[in-house]
Amino acid sequence: MHVGTERSISAGRRTRREFLQHGAAIALAGKYLASNAGSPVLAADGPTATQERPATPATPDHLPHKLAICSWQWAWLTHSGPGEAYSDLEEVMQGLKERNYNAVRLDTALHWCFQRDGSPRGEVAIRQTIPGYSERFRVVNHKGGVSVDALQRLCDVMKLARQHDVFMILSDWEYMHTTWFVADAELRQEVTGIAEEERLMVLARHMARLVDLLKDQDLAGQIAYIEPHNEADYSDFPQGDEGQALHTEAVAYLRERHPDILVSANFGSSGKVGTTENSQLYDRHAYVGGAVYGDLWNKTVFREDFDLENLRQDPLLAKFLEEHIAPYGEFERGMPSAGDDKWRARFWSYHNTNVDTFDRWLTERYAEMQDQLKDHARVVYAKHAEEAARLGLPMVVTEGGFFYSPLYSRFEESEAGLDYFDYLTDLAIEHNLWGFLPSTYNGPEIPLWWACPKWLKQNNARFLRGEKKG
Repeated sequence: MHVGTERSISAGRRTRREFLQHGAAIALAGKYLASNAGSPVLAADGPTATQERPATPATPDHLPHKLAICSWQWAWLTHSGPGEAYSDLEEVMQGLKERNYNAVRLDTALHWCFQRDGSPRGEVAIRQTIPGYSERFRVVNHKGGVSVDALQRLCDVMKLARQHDVFMILSDWEYMHTTWFVADAELRQEVTGIAEEERLMVLARHMARLVDLLKDQDLAGQIAYIEPHNEADYSDFPQGDEGQALHTEAVAYLRERHPDILVSANFGSSGKVGTTENSQLYDRHAYVGGAVYGDLWNKTVFREDFDLENLRQDPLLAKFLEEHIAPYGEFERGMPSAGDDKWRARFWSYHNTNVDTFDRWLTERYAEMQDQLKDHARVVYAKHAEEAARLGLPMVVTEGGFFYSPLYSRFEESEAGLDYFDYLTDLAIEHNLWGFLPSTYNGPEIPLWWACPKWLKQNNARFLRGEKKG
């Protein structure tokens, strides 16, 4: 741990065992949150010199006062082969501490951990996302051809987290992306064959089993919080009122089974305010810089009338395409388990994109749009912070920034990209967020990790200390 950088995190923090000996601590925290449901909210412009920001709502004392979050998603499982980013978890954990992270959000891949009856599944074979065409994609550019015991690997990483004083946010991405990477077609069918209305509760039961196992091994003290699934509002579940009710039911089940562990609902939409009625956190994704991409996809490959046999028909897309391009049919055949044609189309366009042209275009657009983008971010953060304060919930932003870009794009690591991330960090500090991830993705499989270690270290440190830059 870096002396000074995280001094407030360790000071006064009880161990998990000491925390549990207090018995009523969680219940008292819940009463505190309820009693503050009508507390003043933040104005869109933030507090003035005569206003006092509300204190961050209470969280269990054994957890850090702030979470500087690194996102591993599923990559910590899929990029685990020789020479890949997560082949050496001890080295990755050391890299976390060097960059002043104290929390990780990862995909537990619950169906990889457990069979339907709750017994351990053992090793799962991993395939490439699109065989022969995955090397230009962020977080899904793994080599494949390896097998992983997700349950054992999770226990191993929790031991390392305890050793390095890192706290883990346990989630699941299987009904968005992770099932794509399973080599066994029968296992893919097992996951997707569960009725949509049953999926969240099946995941909740598996998550409860996982926490039971971690408690048995005295590893649950490193859990920051758990959630049934990543971005349930964008995942392959029922949506609308039915989806909200099912999400609420899954959160309730986990809270009942593990009242000593924080349970959160997680949402991807930054345009819709609110959470489930029983979430213990206000957990949001905020891709507030997505407009810099404009209508790059909506005006091209996402159009229903777009002719995939005439790929250069659109002048906007044509300006980015390489001279020699891979046919779209190769992606359809190579990625039958995508479940979402838009992701397949996005991957196709990025595989064929000249990243130098792409980065020049992004840099020009950011120069034109930076005031608009920052105004948008300010409004989005303010409205969600206002709702979190009204509910009396700690707020976290666990994904955000711009959006999904080609692996070899360097815009986010440029002066312009980091300028926007700095601004988002200032907003997180201004609105007293408990947990924050400033960039789109930021693990060791991402260029930002290697290109900007000093910036990550300084940015995380000032978030943990609450020091605005702007």
